[in-house]
Amino acid sequence: MSQVQEYLTLRKQSSLKIAFATFLCVISPIPLIGLTTLSQYQRFHMTENLAVSLGLSFLIICITIAVILFCLCAFKVKTQ
Repeated sequence: MSQVQEYLTLRKQSSLKIAFATFLCVISPIPLIGLTTLSQYQRFHMTENLAVSLGLSFLIICITIAVILFCLCAFKVKTQ
């Protein structure tokens, strides 16, 4: 019974990290879409290459953080 309780406690602690990682995956393409849309308008003075570079950088950073969080949570559960 104590192992079950430890497992449930560990899963409860991991749930916030998993939720945050999922949130990062969902929002990661938003800047890419927004910046490429803004680059179409002349008043923002942004080239399409700059917009794509910034958007992809944000996307890659967010996905990298999310994958690390997913792996850490999975590793903790696996070792228990």
